[in-house]
Amino acid sequence: MSDDKNNVKTINQLIRALSVQQQVAKTGFDWPSWHGAFEKVREEVEEVFDELNDVSQDSRKINEELGDLLFAVVNVVRHQNTCPNELLQHATDKFETRYLDVQHYICEQGLTMEDATDEQMEAGWQYAKAYMKNRR
Repeated sequence: MSDDKNNVKTINQLIRALSVQQQVAKTGFDWPSWHGAFEKVREEVEEVFDELNDVSQDSRKINEELGDLLFAVVNVVRHQNTCPNELLQHATDKFETRYLDVQHYICEQGLTMEDATDEQMEAGWQYAKAYMKNRR
């Protein structure tokens, strides 16, 4: 894919996955549409699930399947003609904003995050989602 492997290692791995997929797609090694890529994501989710449920809990196998899942998700992103880095940045920013809103909600209840129950945190998360919708 690249003659200079040291240079490839310095770029973001989401972009590298996208680049490799774009290159092989030019040779015809590609799903005809996003549907095939999406089905591959479903398959990889099942494989991750199976490895997580395996009694042996082999972290090497789990990590391999998680990597395959990430790669498959990048392929769906590529079929939508967008950038995985930009999508991940947006999702991380959104999560970070919601988490701050959850903290605010929990604090308003007179609690700390450490003392809040799962149910209280879930209520805070739902509050944060609704609050974010109202900000738009």
